[in-house]
Amino acid sequence: MNDEARQKSREMWDGWRKAAKYLFLRPNLLGTGEGMPVVYARKLAEDVRHCAATGMIVTDFDCCYQHWATTGLQYYVLAKVLWDPKTDVDAVMDDYCRSGFGNAAEPVKRYFAALEKLTNDVAATNEYEGRKSNPDFFVKHYTDEFLSRCQGFLDDGKRLATDDSMALKRLAFLGIAIKFARLNRNAVVARAALRSGETKDPKPSAEAAAARDAFYKEIGLTWAINSPYLKFYGF
Repeated sequence: MNDEARQKSREMWDGWRKAAKYLFLRPNLLGTGEGMPVVYARKLAEDVRHCAATGMIVTDFDCCYQHWATTGLQYYVLAKVLWDPKTDVDAVMDDYCRSGFGNAAEPVKRYFAALEKLTNDVAATNEYEGRKSNPDFFVKHYTDEFLSRCQGFLDDGKRLATDDSMALKRLAFLGIAIKFARLNRNAVVARAALRSGETKDPKPSAEAAAARDAFYKEIGLTWAINSPYLKFYGF
């Protein structure tokens, strides 16, 4: 979520490559987004390919928190690229949409494309420093207009998949990410305003956090987002 930080990490890897013939990659990259819906599958594949071509012989990707509704595309692409770094990522993403959503594939592609653009736009600012520093900067990009547009793509998909019960279930599954993004944005922004002194009224932050907690209880234990993890880390 920060292009400068990504480049520095690449340079750090290349520096280690000069000191050792074989390297072990153990990143936290799958934690990117802190549960928010993001798409960085192409960048992830580029980085894995670079490492595979410059000494990587083993890897262990931590932070696979099972946010399948918000980060599932990255999980899928990563597995394919680790198996074969020469994998055509565009083809893999097309397969993910076609095999998973049938007649709704094209609207789902547009949905992921919108998320990818937002993810890249945030990264291009080089301002996001992580969940402990300025999470509100990141989540503010998920405006009501943007989230409504994303929901519109999924609604378009539902109209095209009326006879496909599995595709409809999967579209609803993706929709959980949009609901979470809105509630989490509200909670993170309200908390940041209170901590920064922008407001001294704790009520908005408490109410936003309570609304998010109610959503966690509503969805329960699910493969969509790992709410126990998010609660544990205070997201």
